Amino acid sequence: YGKSYDLALRDGETTPATDAWGVQWTFTSQGASRIERPSYLLTSVALLPTRAGARQRFITSELREFYDDLDRRQDVPELVAGIRRSIAQDVYVTVPEVGEGSVVLRIRFNPLVSFAWIGAGLVIVGVIAASFPSLPHPTARA
Repeated sequence: YGKSYDLALRDGETTPATDAWGVQWTFTSQGASRIERPSYLLTSVALLPTRAGARQRFITSELREFYDDLDRRQDVPELVAGIRRSIAQDVYVTVPEVGEGSVVLRIRFNPLVSFAWIGAGLVIVGVIAASFPSLPHPTARA
């Protein structure tokens, strides 16, 4: 039921997307920030989203690349999703690729994720309640 988009954005560019409920979103790239350390390279991308014309909180996603002492890449780069949670849906943004002045984004709208967590909590409460032994009915004879 979710919707996904793979988009390429240049710094300052805006792109539209429609969520699973049919509401129009826009995402404006605020540019990529890079932090270089001896053992890793961190690229962070901030997006300014709007939902139906109303400004939302920033969503920030990261791409982490780790290197050994000889500057060889270790394993696969780690994608850290920027998540915007609400009761109706979660919005996930990842950055699988970064270029000079541009990024590739993967935006995913997942509706009703909160209800799945609420349902899981109710199942756990039910299992705990069912694990206690039942007491005999007060009118039962011994």
